[in-house]
Amino acid sequence: MTLTQEKAEALYWQADKKDDNCDYGGCLKDATDALGAFLELKNKEWEGKCYTLIGLAHKSLGNYKQAIEYHQKKLEIALQLGDKGGEGIAYGNLGNAHHNLGNYK
Repeated sequence: MTLTQEKAEALYWQADKKDDNCDYGGCLKDATDALGAFLELKNKEWEGKCYTLIGLAHKSLGNYKQAIEYHQKKLEIALQLGDKGGEGIAYGNLGNAHHNLGNYK
């Protein structure tokens, strides 16, 4: 599915709205579709945003191990891009997911 940048961003924001409305399954579907588009477009910044949103949806669903996988991918992209704010967001989300798993060490 090839989308333009504009349409991929619209799909991302649709997923974000579903997350806000506690429709985590819908969020996962739309965010995963948006991620596929951003991978095709080779847009690392938006790819990272999708990883964050997917990770947050998994956390909300209690899928903490999957959340960690996606937040780790976001962290890797933030490090590649030198995005200090993105690093902080990823580290915070990783900490929250590990806390939910009881990983305190």
